[in-house]
Amino acid sequence: MLPGAWGPHHDRGAPLNELQPWIDDALDLIEFANGGPDTVWGGERARLGHPEPFGLEYLAIGNEEVGQGFFDRFEIIFKAVREKHPEVKIIGTSGPFAAGGEYERGWDCARRLGVDLVDEHYYQSPEWFLANAHRYDGFDPSGPKVFLGEYATQGNAWGNALAEAAYMIGLEKAPAVGLACYAPMLCNVDYTNWKPDMIFFDNHRAYGTPSYYVQKLFMNYQGDALLPLGGLPKPKAPMPEPIEGPVTICAGSSEFAISNLSINGRACGDIIDNVPLEQKAPPEEYDRRLALCKNCDDLKNGVCAQCGCFAEVRAAKLRQVCPWGKW
Repeated sequence: MLPGAWGPHHDRGAPLNELQPWIDDALDLIEFANGGPDTVWGGERARLGHPEPFGLEYLAIGNEEVGQGFFDRFEIIFKAVREKHPEVKIIGTSGPFAAGGEYERGWDCARRLGVDLVDEHYYQSPEWFLANAHRYDGFDPSGPKVFLGEYATQGNAWGNALAEAAYMIGLEKAPAVGLACYAPMLCNVDYTNWKPDMIFFDNHRAYGTPSYYVQKLFMNYQGDALLPLGGLPKPKAPMPEPIEGPVTICAGSSEFAISNLSINGRACGDIIDNVPLEQKAPPEEYDRRLALCKNCDDLKNGVCAQCGCFAEVRAAKLRQVCPWGKW
């Protein structure tokens, strides 16, 4: 990771026409890592005892920077490095956020310039990680890839590790995610100024947190084999018995209106039409019953407050009676 010639905490940076030292630092670093021993910086690496190139693949410019001032300088450094070393994948930044204006600024810059990856950093609650397990499913896999360079739930308990494991399964499945790494990694038990951490140590020992063992499991078991899963045929669910009887709608002391009523997807008129003829009240009797119901104080919006039935349906059935004895 290289600085981007911009200090967001003080909102100041190197002038745009004086960025060559930062560009040279980036190019020299790549030469030190990958150049042959006959190059200036590759020769320095060989002199230090490592004649073989390191094989540097990625280079990050900036770390959690925000503000347009940074991205103006990032573009200049990015283009200079890309021109000299197109084989090195360059990582941009979206700030220390999971969303928001600066986060979007970083991604917009990366898409416009064709940056290879965007570094995302965030620390959230276990509930957030569970709710966002599919966060990257909708990201464009043909655009800049996600480098989730810092992430962790806010704690080191087993529940935190389980939430992280669930989230990591989502990371594995998302084609737009290129790289991910838990952070922070190491913490001295006698000087803890940040939680969570993966590994704690003192002068005599080191021990991993539950999150460490989750990371280890994912490292050792990549999920590159698909195992068959068999079992008994799923039994057919029994058909539920029909529910019959009156329907009561209550709303305490409130008043409410019912319109366009349907039961099992059918309007009341459709239900009446499907009553067998021998079970229907004669038209004159139906009209008489309905007139009595409409003049009854217990009828509210078509529903009898006494029995909970819809008056139109109850009155249409020959063997039904009024709970008040009016018909």
